[in-house]
Amino acid sequence: MYGEIRRKLTLLESGKPWGDQLCDFLRQTDQTDWIFSCLRLSGSALSRESVQKILRGELVTDVALSDHLKLHSYVEAMKGLEDMREMHYDILCRSGIHALYQAVYREDPQYRRRDPVLPQWDYLTPHFTELEEKMTALYQEAERWKDGAPLSDGHRSNPLLQACVVHMGLMEIYPFGEQTEELARFAMLYIMLCAGLPVTVIAMSEQEYNVCIMNYLRSGDILPFYRVMERSVYNKVEVLLQITAELAGNQD
Repeated sequence: MYGEIRRKLTLLESGKPWGDQLCDFLRQTDQTDWIFSCLRLSGSALSRESVQKILRGELVTDVALSDHLKLHSYVEAMKGLEDMREMHYDILCRSGIHALYQAVYREDPQYRRRDPVLPQWDYLTPHFTELEEKMTALYQEAERWKDGAPLSDGHRSNPLLQACVVHMGLMEIYPFGEQTEELARFAMLYIMLCAGLPVTVIAMSEQEYNVCIMNYLRSGDILPFYRVMERSVYNKVEVLLQITAELAGNQD
């Protein structure tokens, strides 16, 4: 399916440039898609409609002020990723992942100093003295999956697969404690953005997401999570093609 995604992205690019109104609409849709996904995977019960209203600047009275602030922090994090992308940051190194952390959390990163047990995944995290070594190994592993990767449908590389590997690798190492969980999703998003892949809804529930992570931690099998992301990206590209085709038809 990855080859088909690339073919459709080429078709989508051929329709550019897009007007300012469409670009603004797609930017707002991207923010809503990603933030709603992240909140849902974190266990939030916020509806997509509430997310949209808050992102438009409305005060939703039945949503806590802390949730309003959280949504706006996600928006700032996404802007931070765009700034990093424009400066061509490579996050597959110590300085890069630390820059990503600063973009997401607006503070300097610190590795955890204890070894938490994560009951949602039935998992004991690696000893904190091993974190630097394991992070270096993850950067190397991610590069291996990028170049000449399997599941690439004849393409030289598959950055979507690499993004999934980095996401799961961060979850396994858990270098920054609880903040790792959001950071792993933003790391995945950043790699996708740098590769020209669209922002997408992650098409799974919190329970399905946790099962994927738990299975990966037990077996190292990236494929179930990758297939979900591959389908999610494919569906988003299909929607973008429909929107741009309808717009072109209206202009004719």
